[in-house]
Amino acid sequence: MKTLFTFLIFFSITPVHAKFASWVAHIPCDKLILKVSSCKEFSFSNRDKLTQKQMKERKDLILDRTGAIVTADIEKMEAIKCHDKQEMDLKRYTKREYKIKKFFVRNLKCSKDLKQVTSMRINFFCDTPGDSYIPDCFISKFSRKNEFVYSELIK
Repeated sequence: MKTLFTFLIFFSITPVHAKFASWVAHIPCDKLILKVSSCKEFSFSNRDKLTQKQMKERKDLILDRTGAIVTADIEKMEAIKCHDKQEMDLKRYTKREYKIKKFFVRNLKCSKDLKQVTSMRINFFCDTPGDSYIPDCFISKFSRKNEFVYSELIK
């Protein structure tokens, strides 16, 4: 039993654990062309989840997002690089089925003639659920709680 326990501890701290998860960086994001039926400007922040010390010492933890919540149908969806330097692995890409019709589109401004929006759904990989001070985890949890898909405007 002691040998098994030692093996499990050793295995959990070896680089194999990191190599196993490294492939997720190659998963493409979704480029979404949305047919907008309604739009409402919206913003959110994680400042109330952070301590003063965290905000002072770690500016990278502060998350302030402005944009709009749109109710929309997806007209088109395709794979897109999440960032310029990403090496996409299209074998790992699967088109998602979005049951939610609400999308938060970062940096979007609502207007009366807004009919179509092109945005990118970002991949968030949060291995520490519940830790709201980690931006990816906060966005993932906040968007699930508020029933919208987080995306960023593509111009």
